[in-house]
Amino acid sequence: LSVSTAANNTGTLIFLGNTIVNGDIGEAGAALLEVDVGEAGTASSFGGDVNAATLGITGTGVVVLNGNLNGELSYLDDGTVMLADGMAVSGPVTNDAATDGQGTLTLEGSGWIFDQVGGSGASLKAVNAGADGGNVSFSSDVHALSLNVTGTGNVAVNGDLNGSLSYEGDGAFMLADGGTITGDVTNDTLNTGQGTLTLAGDGTVMGGVGEPGAALKAVNAGADGTSSVFFSSIYAFDTYITGTGTVAVGGSIIGAVGYQADGELVLGDGATIAAWSQACRADRYAGAAWPLSQTSRFML
Repeated sequence: LSVSTAANNTGTLIFLGNTIVNGDIGEAGAALLEVDVGEAGTASSFGGDVNAATLGITGTGVVVLNGNLNGELSYLDDGTVMLADGMAVSGPVTNDAATDGQGTLTLEGSGWIFDQVGGSGASLKAVNAGADGGNVSFSSDVHALSLNVTGTGNVAVNGDLNGSLSYEGDGAFMLADGGTITGDVTNDTLNTGQGTLTLAGDGTVMGGVGEPGAALKAVNAGADGTSSVFFSSIYAFDTYITGTGTVAVGGSIIGAVGYQADGELVLGDGATIAAWSQACRADRYAGAAWPLSQTSRFML
């Protein structure tokens, strides 16, 4: 079964119950205007691509997309959309429920979101990405109460993350040059030393990174010519200064610090580094000196 229209952005298709569509809905240059699905208590599955100006999630149901969504994804309620491995959403993902923190988007493997997710005062409840072996890319800002790295995959955000970042597996999260994370970065795996956070260029992390007994595995910052700012303390097995950039930390660093190039680490007034000794870490750093400057101070 497939659904077609004669003219682009014409026709509305409404599903009121459980739904299975095996074929495509619309096609390139002949998309539907709107597809509404996801009423409370329902489960729906689309086997092919959905070509529609808007896919509206009308309730708290679950919608599985096994193909690409070529259009906007609009949450009108607190529903759930699951995007299959290797698929993409071409348009924005919006919370139009008039209540902040509505809607869950789960990427089940590799995937691409080519536009903004959520908005100011209209965040999604959760974004789940980074399943084992998956590579996920968000091309713009993500507004979500929590972005959850669910496995050992890789997640890249090419904008700001307006919300918290939670590691539920030993995955990797990369923030693009100029990006900001507004919330806390937490290891929620129940095993300390899980999750890697990389700031690829200039970047800001406004919340704390890790917690006592729930440290990250690694934090990477300080690429050549960049400035990275952490407002609070970092709990990580290893914090690497990856290039010649400057990394400013407003709190303490609980874990080892490793220089991979001639970068600069600037600590807040009264901050400390609770680290293993250089001798104990020589296997990691090949005996490299730790040129920590105690004369440079930084106040947030």
